[in-house]
Amino acid sequence: MVGVNYWPKRKAMYWWKHFSAAEVLEEFEQIKELHIEAVRFSLLWEDFQPERYRIDVKHMNNLEKVLQIANDLQLRCVPTLFTGHMSGYNWLPHWALDLAAANNTRFPIVSNETVVDRGIKPLFGGDRDMVEAQLLQARTLAGAFGQHPAILFWDLGNESSNVDLPASEEQAAEWAVRLSEAIKGASGGALVSCGLHAEDLEQDRRLSPLTMSESNDFLCMHGYSIYSRWAKGPLDSDVCPFLNLVAESMGRKPVLFEEAGICTAAPGHAGHYVDVPTRAGLLHQYFAAEDDAAQYYEEVLHKLWNGGSLGMFAWCYADYDDALFGAPPCSTHLHERTFGLVRADGSLKPAAEVLRAFGAQPRPLRRLPPAKLFASMDSWYRELPHSLTERFAEYRA
Repeated sequence: MVGVNYWPKRKAMYWWKHFSAAEVLEEFEQIKELHIEAVRFSLLWEDFQPERYRIDVKHMNNLEKVLQIANDLQLRCVPTLFTGHMSGYNWLPHWALDLAAANNTRFPIVSNETVVDRGIKPLFGGDRDMVEAQLLQARTLAGAFGQHPAILFWDLGNESSNVDLPASEEQAAEWAVRLSEAIKGASGGALVSCGLHAEDLEQDRRLSPLTMSESNDFLCMHGYSIYSRWAKGPLDSDVCPFLNLVAESMGRKPVLFEEAGICTAAPGHAGHYVDVPTRAGLLHQYFAAEDDAAQYYEEVLHKLWNGGSLGMFAWCYADYDDALFGAPPCSTHLHERTFGLVRADGSLKPAAEVLRAFGAQPRPLRRLPPAKLFASMDSWYRELPHSLTERFAEYRA
């Protein structure tokens, strides 16, 4: 499956607050023209659940409009719940903040469109109200839309270990089981997965493919060569298929590569590095030439398919309009401005043509025989970083 992650180019994370069905229709039509089959989008937590005990009806109505637009165009949708972490920031409702503590994560926190220095209440357990709030959102939205023909599957969160860490693998597994059961019970058996990312394999964050395998129908993985210090360079197209293989080997379930992409330099400019200051320190960020980004997408798509992945969702649909450059995340994370397949003016980058060509050619699902998977994954976290670097060298060989 070929999909794309979606934020509107003129609204980014603020689209639910300033919703326009006409805008969604215009942009989904362009997505459809690129032979993309599915769209993943995030339900910003404070928009859909402004109070712990209340799901916002207006935004539910807007979600219904999005699903109907997608269905009319024969696009499938992946709503991501409890977002949560997104583009280098943690976006949280006021009731999820610990007012007596300071932010101890490496990401700035945005609440009610303002950067705040507050702690975060435990996401996975330890705070019953937080878990009950997530269950309420899962049951309510799955109950309302679980049978909608546009729904492909429900995502339990976007890189949630960037918001909070589970106290144990057991706590993480219980969290995922309860949410999955809530969605399936309310929807009549909808598919469920969870957006894990490379750092869940680079460190023991207790939120692993093995932890998720009990409750997820299949696994989801995110990865970027530009962020992977162990990659052979920012355009290393082996990073994503390797992570896909590691996740499948560990969880023993098929994997959808839910986020892969690269930020680009201005049209006609060569690839280059820019030092981007972040809360965690200076980020030596690579911006790829547009033609190089297209070649990168070409290689990643084919390697994922040859490696038995369920598919790839590009990050992301479009570059952001410069009207957004004064607000998070674009105000500080300059690279977030240009991850799109489409430029902010609506014109296509070469990478979009790569996805169009790939998506236009039907390809049968390829499954690897078990002998092709990595063995002895139980020692992976104990032996980091050597397990990662040695297996990556083995994969490349």
